[in-house]
Amino acid sequence: MADTAAIAAQDMRKLASTSNPLEVVQNPIVVSVSVGVLGAYLARKAIYTSRRDLFGWADKGPDDRIHYYAVDASGKVDKSKEVPNARTNRVLLNLGGVIVGSLLINNKLTEDPMVDYIGLGVAAGSFANLVMAILDID
Repeated sequence: MADTAAIAAQDMRKLASTSNPLEVVQNPIVVSVSVGVLGAYLARKAIYTSRRDLFGWADKGPDDRIHYYAVDASGKVDKSKEVPNARTNRVLLNLGGVIVGSLLINNKLTEDPMVDYIGLGVAAGSFANLVMAILDID
């Protein structure tokens, strides 16, 4: 485990010392974290879309605050009806993403450091969405 941490630290120092953008985006750490962020984003969007009855459709209301409106069977937004607890559901979903990412980082099933970086991406992306849901930035 200490060897893995030393290798990861060495890789991060190498990454921090480069100014070549191509070298940065080809780095396995950057790729793994990006995969985690993208995976968390796509999962969140898929869950939001498939369960509009729980998460609603986020849009600014007449008071310039975010409201979560109901969506009818044809996919049209009904701004006369809000989804109760949609904000809470979004907060809990994103908190779950942070927990999943944390479990990936601390997993004992594999010693592969790339899984840790994927977990870092999942946790970071989910945390950003958690903050957005709490602060009504959507």
